[in-house]
Amino acid sequence: MFITTPAQASEYCQCTTYVANKFRLSTNYPHAGDWNDGYLQRNGFVQVGPEVGAVAVMERSFPGADTTYGHVGIVETLNNGRMTMRGANQSVGTNYSDENNCNNVRLTAFGANVNGNSSISFWKRGNTQTNTQTIPRTALLISRATGRALDGGAANGGGVYLNASVVPSNDYEQWRIRSVSRNEYMLINVRSGRALDAGGANGQQAYPNPNVNENNGYQRWILQKVGDSYMFISIVTGRALDSGGANGTQVYMHPHPTGENNYHLWRLQ
Repeated sequence: MFITTPAQASEYCQCTTYVANKFRLSTNYPHAGDWNDGYLQRNGFVQVGPEVGAVAVMERSFPGADTTYGHVGIVETLNNGRMTMRGANQSVGTNYSDENNCNNVRLTAFGANVNGNSSISFWKRGNTQTNTQTIPRTALLISRATGRALDGGAANGGGVYLNASVVPSNDYEQWRIRSVSRNEYMLINVRSGRALDAGGANGQQAYPNPNVNENNGYQRWILQKVGDSYMFISIVTGRALDSGGANGTQVYMHPHPTGENNYHLWRLQ
């Protein structure tokens, strides 16, 4: 049954409200300059290069951004590294338009070159519509960067590391991939029965937790498909399982997931 309600009146919006409305994002968003610290990742976005249509997150140091809160908007045009952004609460630019329940949306040209600029990042929604039938129930997780397997046998099953000897018969290298909700999974080590948990060292490390609990968000992972591989992103921290620690022998949780970093990509074998 559907109940019709009057259309919501447009309002004067902050930049964050406009982008959240446009992409129907969760409303518990942080300040604009902090959107790349987990919020976008938890909403299924991956970092990309500068491109039209991407969400641009400006750090507080980016020329033209608010020095207290940063700024966020959508890339409208790019020309030799210079960007025009569509967004709300932009003090200069074209006349205001009414979009996504915001009455103060305009195009603004930013003069700073965005190419190779660490004070701005670009994000697009990845393929989070993973078909569960393409995910094996049990698999080895092979780092695309190193070719090593995620092994749950460190410290007698209490830790993980990257094993250069990829052996399918080694149960410590086998992980059960258990679907717990739409595109959220748990990773259970076949040998130890422990769940891979992203909550170690205040969210910076992953470890096998003997207390397997699907209601523990740190044990739930988004599988984001990138080509023939996947990123494993914690639903709590928004960090990606990264195989680049200690020269490719250890894993850790990277705060800025990107499909362009092979250390963030894992093949399921």
